[in-house]
Amino acid sequence: MALAEIVVKYLDGDPGSLDYDEEWAAEDNKFRSITSFTASRASLRELRDYLADTLKYARIRAERQIKAGELPGGWFDPKDWDGWQKHMEGLIHRLDGVLALEGSTLELAHPPAPTVPELTM
Repeated sequence: MALAEIVVKYLDGDPGSLDYDEEWAAEDNKFRSITSFTASRASLRELRDYLADTLKYARIRAERQIKAGELPGGWFDPKDWDGWQKHMEGLIHRLDGVLALEGSTLELAHPPAPTVPELTM
């Protein structure tokens, strides 16, 4: 799931949000410094299928837990369980969108466009 979340951050053009914002880490821009990120279609398909299977079997297990009078999915608050399912569905949907693109290798982050200095007169 964490890998899918990272992939989505790159797709959204927001990898910097994965870095620490605290003052002690001001120079530690590990994610911001990555300018390109590619993955094979097969790897992304495996990741997508893993998430889909995880969600499917978590729901099956939760149904059994509810019937047994237990908390669904082990969550203490039902809204957290619902939120987790929606989050997983969102990640799967985003990966489906990437997998719909052409090519066997998919670009998940693009190098930044070169900046042209502004002319002042």
